[in-house]
Amino acid sequence: MHEQEVRDLIDGCRSPGTSWEDWCAYRQFIATEIDCDGSILDVGCANGFLLLCLAEWTGRKLKPYGVDVDRAAVAAAKALMPQHADNFAAFDIANVSTLNSVGLPENYEFVIWNLWWAWPVASSRSLQVARMLQGKVKAGKLLITLYAASRDQIGTSDQLVERRGVVERVMELRSALGEGTVVLNPSGGSQALVALPGRRP
Repeated sequence: MHEQEVRDLIDGCRSPGTSWEDWCAYRQFIATEIDCDGSILDVGCANGFLLLCLAEWTGRKLKPYGVDVDRAAVAAAKALMPQHADNFAAFDIANVSTLNSVGLPENYEFVIWNLWWAWPVASSRSLQVARMLQGKVKAGKLLITLYAASRDQIGTSDQLVERRGVVERVMELRSALGEGTVVLNPSGGSQALVALPGRRP
């Protein structure tokens, strides 16, 4: 891909102005938790570029699926991966129990749910959705990621404050769930995740 194409894809993942180097620094740590081949559902997939990157970063054979409330984003994901166009759908994850109503499978090896750090992670609704997503995992993991926005233009002290905020939120989520492994971005960025085992009925 040309440099401009990559920038456009990153912008289409709701990360405007983020360079390829920063995109990798902010997201690549997720790949360490994907430890086998299989299907992967990205909740809030935007244009699907993260799924392409995860397949590249892990070296795994991953069958991509994605849902997003933004129909234009879903159309972009279908265009990016035309061979998997039927694997993307406009869908509100609040209705996760009816995922099969849009023609997607009931279960996956991995499910990723991407949240901004200001999201009410420990609210009863968020925890309910997390448990329902966990029930969609066959044998792998549910990865709930928390991101702070890109802050290329601010000083180190502000970035450290932001990272502490993300760490506090991810620990709050882990405590509310009562299980899971917390993984912090080793690059020092303001990103973290909670990895939970599948919980099929």
